[in-house]
Amino acid sequence: MFVPPQSLIDAVRDKKLVPFVGAGISVGAVVGLPSEQRFPDWSGLILRLAERLENEGKAAAAAAVHAALPDTMAAAQIAVDSLGRPFFLDEMRRAFGRERAPVGADLSAVQALWRLRAPFVMTTNYDHVLEWPWDTTSIQRIHNDDPSYLQSLDDEFSKLRLWYLHGSIERVDTIILTSRQYLKLYPDGSPKRVEYDNAFKHFDALLADRSFLFVGFSLTEPVLRKKLEDVLESTGYTATIKYLLVRAGEADDARKRDFFDKYHVQVLEFENFGGPMVAAIDAIGRAAWPNAPSVPAEIMTSEMKPLVETLLEKVAGLALPPVTVARAYNASKPAAWEPALIGGDAIAMLRDAVVRLGGALTPAPGGPPPLLEFVSRIGDDAMEPWLGRLKAWLDSTTEQLSADVAARDALRAALARARDTDAAERVQVLVRIRCGAGAASGWIVHAWSWAGTDAPASLFGPEGRAYAEGSSGEVVYDLVDELEARNANPDLTSIAFAVPSALAWQPIHAWTLPASVANDPPIGATYTVTVRPLERLERPPLVRRRLKRAWEEFKKHAADMLAVIDPAASAPPNRVAAFLLDLTAATRRDLASRLDAAGARCVVLRDAPSATSLAHLSAVVDTMTPAIVWSQDGAGDAAAVAAIRDLLQSASLGGLPGRVRDERRAAFLDETGTHRGMSLSLVWDDADYVPPEQDGAKARLDII
Repeated sequence: MFVPPQSLIDAVRDKKLVPFVGAGISVGAVVGLPSEQRFPDWSGLILRLAERLENEGKAAAAAAVHAALPDTMAAAQIAVDSLGRPFFLDEMRRAFGRERAPVGADLSAVQALWRLRAPFVMTTNYDHVLEWPWDTTSIQRIHNDDPSYLQSLDDEFSKLRLWYLHGSIERVDTIILTSRQYLKLYPDGSPKRVEYDNAFKHFDALLADRSFLFVGFSLTEPVLRKKLEDVLESTGYTATIKYLLVRAGEADDARKRDFFDKYHVQVLEFENFGGPMVAAIDAIGRAAWPNAPSVPAEIMTSEMKPLVETLLEKVAGLALPPVTVARAYNASKPAAWEPALIGGDAIAMLRDAVVRLGGALTPAPGGPPPLLEFVSRIGDDAMEPWLGRLKAWLDSTTEQLSADVAARDALRAALARARDTDAAERVQVLVRIRCGAGAASGWIVHAWSWAGTDAPASLFGPEGRAYAEGSSGEVVYDLVDELEARNANPDLTSIAFAVPSALAWQPIHAWTLPASVANDPPIGATYTVTVRPLERLERPPLVRRRLKRAWEEFKKHAADMLAVIDPAASAPPNRVAAFLLDLTAATRRDLASRLDAAGARCVVLRDAPSATSLAHLSAVVDTMTPAIVWSQDGAGDAAAVAAIRDLLQSASLGGLPGRVRDERRAAFLDETGTHRGMSLSLVWDDADYVPPEQDGAKARLDII
């Protein structure tokens, strides 16, 4: 178990520690995401610049970049000089320009660093990962040409302060990457005066008399080592001890001694990246700030409060993957509670889950208390000593909550039933809305659900239900009521609305319950909601067979990743083409043959369809393309196109509906109202499910 040295704890408590963050933290935050959402390491960045040179027809310059490696600064200088400023800036923004965390990013290490409560944090990273847990208005960004902020680093400040020592992607001109750019901050010979002289002096002073915690760095950072060596020499070897967190085994005893003797840096080892590294950082903060807030008494009974307090002590330092915590919470929480998103700070998520579930005292009849079920679930992924602690807590709590042996046995049986993964089934719902059929200017709505191998169940009866035109709130109410009565798990339930084009352009996923009923999130932020063109469902059997074949071909590529391209381009190897179409391209008479020839399985509409502009949506619906995506805000500008491309290329083809659902959930939680998620519309023509009256047609289709 990681035990921080007392001198490091004292530095944190005295507000004299400077967390100094390297690329490993940013890389680790997105390491589990698809390759398009990860950050390149330094060598990867240089290779990326070289690839851009090749794409711009500068093969000789690209070869020169490769030849300069492994000297990354020299290679970067060649790449920047050869690319020219516009292409260099564009490539840097492509690599690092993400203001917001993608869904699924692991921010546990980032928030553990901020929990150290340092007056400010320094980083050599260009990206905004250290800002991702916060609203950008909560952060004061400091750059080397900001003398006023540098001079007040220790002053009381209402914002979190972050010094981008090597510049940030927000201000690309401040980036330090090439050999010439390094000379702006690090002098070469004497006199020791540089362009960022004020920053140079502040950095020198901090290294001389502050403790630093280097996180996300390796032992091979040449510039950092030279800087530490210079400071140590200038202070007569009296500079304050620094600390470097590294994975166990990366440095032998001789190298550790060498690092301490040459640089006054003590190497601290953690077991492995991920949870153990986060637990090590968090252990430092907990030792410095041991008085964690107690559990609010008002949210739980006097019986549960001490049990929760004890559990919080037992899980202290347990750093599970965020996805593990989120899934365990979602499986254990009361059905009406908002589900947790997958991603974020796992340690904070774990504490919050324990406290919230400790207040949920009314489980379903015959079910276990949600907190006990949660502990039972996370125990599967906990390592020792936490595994033993959790088991002991679960046994002790079971005894305290049960009056006798029979009651304890019943509670253990309920926990076992709750953990039975076979009990959770995926549910597919098809909602068909016909306009003006059987009700003047109204809607006739049918709904069916499929679960397992059972025949479809009719949710609204064989005759359907009549609604006034535009009564989306009433439709959502009845649908949610039927699903919740059947205990359908929102995380395992997909709802497809089969509607005519006159409705398909609307943001159906944003439909909500009437305000007078409940303040639930939009239906698309709770369930996976897609749209199906009603016109396709009601085409003649010949056309439906073609659509079925297109869907079967689509499923063969479910595990492949998309590439959003213009119609004139070709998809990269092992990618599925998603054509980006404007109004003109979408309405070409040869659209269907062009999509088929290119193997395009998805279409992205640059222009959002509307009540007065449906021709391009109708034209794509007339093809066999199973997936159509657009943003209600439109995608005409480069930033919007980049956002949609980033979204679609971050998940496998088959995982696209779930990825869109995660974005909608994130948008609902975003208080700024600027998140792209709630504007996303997805046509997803799953031909495996058709209305029961078409059973005969479906049977014919299934044998093709």
